[in-house]
Amino acid sequence: MERKKKKNKSKSKSNKIYKILFLIIIFYVMTTLYQQRNEMQFLGQQESEYLQEIAKRQQEIADLEEQLAQSENDEYIEKIARQQLKMIGSDEIMIIDIGHQWKYLLTWLESWSIIWYTISKWIIIIYIVNWLLKEEY
Repeated sequence: MERKKKKNKSKSKSNKIYKILFLIIIFYVMTTLYQQRNEMQFLGQQESEYLQEIAKRQQEIADLEEQLAQSENDEYIEKIARQQLKMIGSDEIMIIDIGHQWKYLLTWLESWSIIWYTISKWIIIIYIVNWLLKEEY
């Protein structure tokens, strides 16, 4: 009888150990699956970002290839020379509008003339007041 109890006790202990071990394994598997799912989502997002970047770069390449193809055209070269390099033809005359530069200069001079006018008025007023005070004494 005692032997049966000891066997039962040892069986129950081993059953508990197996149950605990089984729970640990289940917990490990579940956490691993959860981590893998999160990593797969992250990698999916990263993949879509890379695909968008690739599409953007392919569009840039297509634009540059089109620009390269046009660069062999004389009209395109002339257009770029006129727009970006400010070049003109041999039979053309370049007219430079400096009106806006004079406008800024005149505005600056006008503001200073107002300041000088105000200062000169105060100097005259001070001079007159000083002269009147000397007359009284």
